[in-house]
Amino acid sequence: MKTFTASRTSFCFMSVRSGRKQKGSMSEGVFRDQIIRYGDYRKKIYNGITVSFESFLESNMAYVRVQNGVFMGNGWEDCNLFGMELSDVLSEMDRFVRCSMGGVRLKRAELDQSGFRECTCTGSIWEQAVLKGCSFTGCNFRGAYFEKAVMKKTRFLNCAFDGVCMTGVSMSQVLFQNCVFTGTGPALPGGCRLKGCVYKEQ
Repeated sequence: MKTFTASRTSFCFMSVRSGRKQKGSMSEGVFRDQIIRYGDYRKKIYNGITVSFESFLESNMAYVRVQNGVFMGNGWEDCNLFGMELSDVLSEMDRFVRCSMGGVRLKRAELDQSGFRECTCTGSIWEQAVLKGCSFTGCNFRGAYFEKAVMKKTRFLNCAFDGVCMTGVSMSQVLFQNCVFTGTGPALPGGCRLKGCVYKEQ
């Protein structure tokens, strides 16, 4: 596995459609088997990319937009993902650790066996997202929206839910353990189990 210290224009990727090399772009390409530290991809727009078995360390992907992408087996540690938009994206077995995910929007995204630890997800939008076999540990979901999301066999451990919207959420075998809910508890649908959770009023 190769290791890179990346600047915003460090990488060249081959465009599938045109066959031309595109500096600093992952558009319609494949990104695989590298360790990337300090990568800077702010405000980039990617379509139809595949990113697999990458390790992103302290990288900046704020306000990046991805359409129809596939992410598989990647590691994200101490990354800035603020305001990132992922539409019709599949994420399988990705791991996020201490990432800033405030304002992230996952529209019709499918997350399969992905893990999140100590991530800040304030104001994030999980619109029609599907979470299967995922785990969230020590994450902050203050002001998050899970509108019409589907959760299956997913676990939330030591997470904070302050003013979270659960409108139209479907849950099956979902566990909330040692979580803190503020103004959210009564809106939780069936199909979930609560263990050691605390409820606070607004």
